[in-house]
Amino acid sequence: MGDGNVLAAPNECLPDETKDEDDSEELLNCILLDDPEEEGRASCPHCLRPLTVCWCPHLPSPLITTTTKLVILQHPGEIKRNIRTCKMLELGLAPGCCTVYTGRKFPGKDTSLATILSDPTTMILYPGPDSVPLTSITPSSISTLVILDGTWDQARKLFSHNPILQAMPKVSISLPTPSEYVVRTQPSAGCMSTLEVGVHSIAILEDRQEIVQPMLAPLVAMCNMQINHGAVGHDTREFKQQNKEFKKRKPQYRGR
Repeated sequence: MGDGNVLAAPNECLPDETKDEDDSEELLNCILLDDPEEEGRASCPHCLRPLTVCWCPHLPSPLITTTTKLVILQHPGEIKRNIRTCKMLELGLAPGCCTVYTGRKFPGKDTSLATILSDPTTMILYPGPDSVPLTSITPSSISTLVILDGTWDQARKLFSHNPILQAMPKVSISLPTPSEYVVRTQPSAGCMSTLEVGVHSIAILEDRQEIVQPMLAPLVAMCNMQINHGAVGHDTREFKQQNKEFKKRKPQYRGR
């Protein structure tokens, strides 16, 4: 549910033909969004990006402190992505506000993570019929919010392969504004990046809308840099499928 973080229908709901196209497009995205001539370039020690496309100058200053803690369970495949946004969440929040765990099985042997995930005030952001909107949650009832970081398929596997996650109270978020993550194709219009999900969730729970713009500034800067380096903006997969179906239904007129 991470980059992009899915808050609507899972990718499995799309026709097989669309899924094949999505796989091809995902591969193309990875190729196009790699930094050209990255090997041998000096990289930023913080965001790990080449210095020419480092987004650290756009991080909020001072760092933002939150009462609600974020725990990011990251699929190992997400580490390889050059344009992941989880790092922006880590670096934009004050130390101790956001902790990232990478793996496929949780909590594993990490006793501190096991304690966090078993706490009744820890909730997981995951869509479903039993998921409660964040706007309906009493802020004092949640101490930690868990976010799955990865593609929808990776997030779905993390959730289905970890019983402790399935047993947690689930919450969801829905926003009227589109994602700022314009250089990655999202499965549907309700999808957001890990950074956006984390920031908007905190803003809702702590009634702090003023943190949204400074926290999303690195994402906006990165997308602008990618576009300037040749990447293109993307429509959602949902829009592309609807557009494709419309073209199939469109009457064909012969010229006279």
